[in-house]
Amino acid sequence: ADQEAPALLKSRAVATLNILLKSHSLAVALTQKLWEYTTETLATPSAAPTLQVTCCKLIPRLCAILPPAAVEARASAIVAGLCRILGTVNQETLTLVMATLTSFLKQQPSIDIGSLPEDLMQLWAKHKTDPLATE
Repeated sequence: ADQEAPALLKSRAVATLNILLKSHSLAVALTQKLWEYTTETLATPSAAPTLQVTCCKLIPRLCAILPPAAVEARASAIVAGLCRILGTVNQETLTLVMATLTSFLKQQPSIDIGSLPEDLMQLWAKHKTDPLATE
């Protein structure tokens, strides 16, 4: 439990910034730093699942604020990170990650999807009894 405490605090900090993004416009530099932190967290396999899910929630909001070039620069890393965590999340958070991934891919139609088809097939095989995963 002690090892999870820093991750929980980080998760709460990111969640608080997400709330601030709803009602206030942050400075561009801070928004960019938060985008970098979010993408790096998703790319880090050892990052706490709580923190990864919180960063996942932040992606749509940051994409709406950041210039398209900033989003495009890290688009492949976002897709790779979301695909990686698809295999680690429970059924409760699976819907959130899938919704984020679907929304992100719709916004970035020219992105290289890499191993996404294989990742989705593995996900389907793992969760084939879940109606949300098989739709």
